[in-house]
Amino acid sequence: MAESFQLAMCQVETEEWALDDNLARAIAALREAKNKGADFAVCPECVIHGYPAAKSSDAREEHSQRVKEIAEPLDGERIGTLKMLAKDIELDFVLGFVERGNNGNVYNTAAVFSKLGEITNIYRKVHCRPFESTWFWGSFTPGKTFSTYTIAQSEVTAGTFICFDRERPESFLSMRHLSAEFIACPLATNTVNINEHTAHSNESLTQAMAACTESFIAVVNHAKRFNGGSFLVGPTGECIHQMDADPGVAIVEVDLTELRELRANSFGWRGYGFARPEIYQQYIPEQIDNKND
Repeated sequence: MAESFQLAMCQVETEEWALDDNLARAIAALREAKNKGADFAVCPECVIHGYPAAKSSDAREEHSQRVKEIAEPLDGERIGTLKMLAKDIELDFVLGFVERGNNGNVYNTAAVFSKLGEITNIYRKVHCRPFESTWFWGSFTPGKTFSTYTIAQSEVTAGTFICFDRERPESFLSMRHLSAEFIACPLATNTVNINEHTAHSNESLTQAMAACTESFIAVVNHAKRFNGGSFLVGPTGECIHQMDADPGVAIVEVDLTELRELRANSFGWRGYGFARPEIYQQYIPEQIDNKND
């Protein structure tokens, strides 16, 4: 079993609604990742349409309609271009986009594109904020499942989050239950400098949950407009690498040795062998059913 792989964090600069320009920048970043020796690459959330926000409450309906119009099915032209790219450069990567589902729903999706020119995993964002979710006033139907996949050649069990998912402990616990060692997390929000920021932040939550579940997580943001700051956190919560705000491709080794040593002893540091699920289930409230789902 491989003990490491080369990760590319592709911090792409995007413009709102500039679909073709954003796609071209993502493709250029992925080609650069391959040229730098990446085994696996991660691009930002909704990188193709740039993740624009409604400018005001009055603009929500117009914004929602435009999101629906630019949503792309899995057999769409741009998705096809990305499949061909993955095969051409022989690189597996995760990339976020707005998906039009067969049922007419629109999803905030991140797909794994394989070097065989196929999509091997589809993840639809489970935890959506009110401005995103159709449960409130947004455009996206929340997803329903977490799943895992294997990063080719490295034999790493991986999964995908999108943005807000990393702030919910249930996301990490679900992935740990699925034996995920590495989590790819496309992002579209401002970050803080982990080494300088000591107060509560989304990044501190991410570090804590990575440590609690003995997991790697790579959080990859848009450059400049969402201030970049893409980072890789390790299984003891340490920040292994963080980028600045500028566009770029960072290659970072993900060394799984420590993670696998930690997980080999279920009664060790995090103590997963002591778990009492029959106790916890008494206190976990049932989820609210979504009438619109």
